[in-house]
Amino acid sequence: MTTVTPAFNPNAIERTLLRLESAPFHALYRVLIGLLILPAHNALWPADATAWSLPLVALVVLGMLRVIPALARKVIPFSAETRMVWSERRLMGKRYDSYQWQKVFWIGLGLATWIALTGAVTAPAVAIAAVCLLGGSVGMLRWRSASSQPGPRQSRASEAV
Repeated sequence: MTTVTPAFNPNAIERTLLRLESAPFHALYRVLIGLLILPAHNALWPADATAWSLPLVALVVLGMLRVIPALARKVIPFSAETRMVWSERRLMGKRYDSYQWQKVFWIGLGLATWIALTGAVTAPAVAIAAVCLLGGSVGMLRWRSASSQPGPRQSRASEAV
């Protein structure tokens, strides 16, 4: 007896990837990233790591959040519609810093949650979490204000997919 494997459906995959940037998924996966920063740091550096090593790991993680999707867009053939939505979102991020900073809030929340759950209170960890939470809060408030204004700020990128 032969089994039939389901056909590869790029539309379902693309819809899932687009939904990752819509509420509540955009917050959930960024909180998860924040939760993983300290374990990643601990895996890379011994217990007596220097104070600069955690900010370095955090910056590498933030850089990877830009590089990995860029590489995926170059390598994987996505539909023109999906590419257009992503392009609009990238343009929104370039126009409005608050659009990017609101994302950092969720990463900071994940990092702060890890600190609270594990008791891993160190000056660098608390400082990074605080910067992410404070900067992200300001960015989130500014973005909500900017995105509620009528005009060119409204686009498909701000719509739920």
